[in-house]
Amino acid sequence: MLDLYMLHLIPNAIKYYGADRSLFDPLFPLISETMRTRLWNILQDKTVSFDTAFNTRTAGKLPLITIENSEQFFDDQGLGQHAGVIKDVDGRPEPYAHIFTSQEVSVNIYADTLETVRLLQTITQACVLLFKQILLKSNFQNIIYIGSTTIQPSADLQGEQLATYARSVRFAGLHVLEIPSKIRNLDDLTALDTLFNLQVLHDDQQGSTISGGVSV
Repeated sequence: MLDLYMLHLIPNAIKYYGADRSLFDPLFPLISETMRTRLWNILQDKTVSFDTAFNTRTAGKLPLITIENSEQFFDDQGLGQHAGVIKDVDGRPEPYAHIFTSQEVSVNIYADTLETVRLLQTITQACVLLFKQILLKSNFQNIIYIGSTTIQPSADLQGEQLATYARSVRFAGLHVLEIPSKIRNLDDLTALDTLFNLQVLHDDQQGSTISGGVSV
């Protein structure tokens, strides 16, 4: 789910910082006014395309941002760990269970100039800081900045005959999935569901109550 959040947060951050020069300038305090103006003009002139992780197909118009998602695993984590009791809408206690997931995203930035790649990298990094409360309210326990790759010509878009530079910016988020662990509104969970269960009757069995079973 972290990738879906990033697909929404980054465009909103681009819109936010592109709306007012007073919001944009603090992103680049250590460069000259001339260079800030140049980056500001790029932000105003360029329309950024967004997509899922780049595949072997025609790329969108540059600059392009794609999002890759992966999930790490925990060596020792039991399923359905007790997560306390929460009262339901009727005031009745309801037990909850949880598991932790460690999700990673790579934000891949493709552009035809080095300045555009650096601009979008900074906005991507700033976006997670700007909207961190949204992520924390969505059951992410923390968001970790892992780092970014070097800016280099992109091999992914060589087939498009474009002069393209690329950089990947990586983040990880520890997420907790909590669900009610009490099953309600089902008839009889101990009954066999003939739609999904194959009933087997062994030839040596006597007086079996299984009807219509498959003999073995």
